[in-house]
Amino acid sequence: MINEWHFIPDGGWNGLHNSDSSESVRRAHEGRGSINGIDSAAFTAAVESRFHDTPLDSSFYYGCGFSGNWGYRTQYRALNKVYFAMKAVGEMVTGYPRRVRTANPLPELTLLGGVAADGRSAALLVTDYRGESPALDIDVRGLDGWRLESVRVLDDARDLVEDKSLAASFEGGRLRLAKAEPGSAVFLVRFVPGESR
Repeated sequence: MINEWHFIPDGGWNGLHNSDSSESVRRAHEGRGSINGIDSAAFTAAVESRFHDTPLDSSFYYGCGFSGNWGYRTQYRALNKVYFAMKAVGEMVTGYPRRVRTANPLPELTLLGGVAADGRSAALLVTDYRGESPALDIDVRGLDGWRLESVRVLDDARDLVEDKSLAASFEGGRLRLAKAEPGSAVFLVRFVPGESR
């Protein structure tokens, strides 16, 4: 059991206490590398995904509430990036309960795959934590005769939405996902039986 865990910005605890300067508080709460930003979201999705390959029975994400500075809302009460990362992980766990074996091809990439209980769809949660590659190439086996149905992305500009401007393809067992820019991103990819469109 892990009784408390959370992403901490690169500046450490600076800006996370009430006694800190207003500038350090702003840096800790706003931007890509803040507790509300895409780096925090990708870190959270990667940790939650990797927990599935451990003997861990339970873990407690510190501040998983809708109030305060550590939860799922920004200081302005908007849903933050971590909320959408947890939503993606939740959709994987509940919608695709039959786990499939995955291997993380690079240190910055984390994969979590599953098949729906009825076997009529499959999904892959792809988390890129601070990766600098403009596109991700992933080997996907066991889905011959299946096609890519949808790709939803969580990045600095998008909140777990499908964006057709970001190229995605699935051919010959190779999944290719384009990123809008280098850095952290989370993709929720759904596959269904049938020929590619």
